[in-house]
Amino acid sequence: MQVIPMFLMGIIIFLSIIMMVQFLQLTEFILIHDVSVMNIIRICFNMCISFLPIIFPMSLLFSVLLTYARLSIDSELIAFRSMGYSDLKLSMPAILFSLLVFFLSAQALFVIGPQARFNLDNLTTSIGNQKIMSAVTEGTFSESFFDMVLYTNRIDKKKNTMNDIFIYDNRNPSQPLVIVAKQGSIISTTDLKNQSANIRLNDGNMFGMGKSKAMLNFSTYDVNISSPISLYKDTRDSNTYTLNEMLQEMKQKTLPPLELRELEIEFHRRWGMASACLIFGFLGAALGGGLNRRSSSSKGFIISVACLSSYWLLYAVFINLAAKSSISPGIILWIPNTLFAVFTGFIFMNQYSRIKIHRFAKAPACRHAEPAHPQPATAFQSLDSHCPD
Repeated sequence: MQVIPMFLMGIIIFLSIIMMVQFLQLTEFILIHDVSVMNIIRICFNMCISFLPIIFPMSLLFSVLLTYARLSIDSELIAFRSMGYSDLKLSMPAILFSLLVFFLSAQALFVIGPQARFNLDNLTTSIGNQKIMSAVTEGTFSESFFDMVLYTNRIDKKKNTMNDIFIYDNRNPSQPLVIVAKQGSIISTTDLKNQSANIRLNDGNMFGMGKSKAMLNFSTYDVNISSPISLYKDTRDSNTYTLNEMLQEMKQKTLPPLELRELEIEFHRRWGMASACLIFGFLGAALGGGLNRRSSSSKGFIISVACLSSYWLLYAVFINLAAKSSISPGIILWIPNTLFAVFTGFIFMNQYSRIKIHRFAKAPACRHAEPAHPQPATAFQSLDSHCPD
């Protein structure tokens, strides 16, 4: 039962570290768009849920390794071994707990996590479209405004309007446009399936800067703009698919090869991450049980960080390789888990052999059998007849 509090503490520690990094990226978004407290809570909640698939394997290795390290440092594992318990039997609690975490991780990877990421995309886009005007600064050229350059001389935030507007629209490189208008406003809708945002311009001129040098005067003109994050897409990102949705997409015969490969990579990536829980549980028990009384608990933490860093480095390398290589993702993406499984088996067998040799070395060396009923020694009996201790 000691591993459960350590597991929960690991979740809190790793989640806090990840969220601190994310908060730095979200600060500008929150300040610019004047996000309400309730929306901030919703964003943080969905972010936490979406990170659980990554945190579960890390917290499992952290908790199992530190728990078994403490048992080993306190000589409790030695006491169990002296009672006849094998290393495999001593590792059974870690293995059973790893199975539990495996099912939780699979649920987070294929059901809860994708839905949280989809909700997070929807929420951030909805907030962004409601507060588009806050991304514009008067008297400054906004070069990253929806792939256009926008300048306005004055903004009336109460009426949500802009005055003396200049727009350079280069979304079509063959026919860029320059638009000037006396006044304009941003109109957006937040319906999931009919997401749209327009700049409605009044009393202005439009100039063609490509082959066509035409000029157009208008009293009202709408410039369609797109959101940085699409709120609703017929072709969603692969990391927002649940397991059933992913399998249905992969069965479609009309699916382009690139999209099919992307789904295959995502499918094997998730199963690989879930199965890492089984490997980390066994690895934590083997590494933690190998520490001696002269070791400190900080050594177990350092070992867990080193193992996690090595795994995620391999994971990133082979994810990148799977995206660029023509080899099946089912082969490439299971290489990190295979390497760590072999490493875990080597550590376990090495520890088992070391303990077995140690027990053999501690066996009694006396070659003479002790009498069933030893007689008390007299002064005339030779002490050399007894084996030394």
